[in-house]
Amino acid sequence: MKYFKDKNNNVFAYEDDGSQDHLIPKDYISITEQEAEEINFIPLSYKQKRQAEYGSAEDMIEYITENGLEAWQSKVQEIKTKYPKEDS
Repeated sequence: MKYFKDKNNNVFAYEDDGSQDHLIPKDYISITEQEAEEINFIPLSYKQKRQAEYGSAEDMIEYITENGLEAWQSKVQEIKTKYPKEDS
C-alpha cells in the first residue's frame, strides 16, 4: 500500500499498483507505513490494559481453581500496580 496524509493528519492508503493514483489529491503528503501506524495509534486506557491481563471470566476461574483465591488476589494487585488508575 501507499500511504498519504492530509493537512489534518488523516491517513489514507492506496494500492501499490498505481490503479488508484488518480484518486490521490495533490495536496496529500506521502508517508511511510510506520508513520501511518504512529498517526493512527490510540493508546489503551489503564482499564483496557488491566482487562487484557485479567483475561476472560473463564481464565480467571481457571486461575483460581489451579492456584487458589489468594494467588488470584495477589495477581490482581500486581496488575493494578502495573497499570494504576489514570487521572480523569
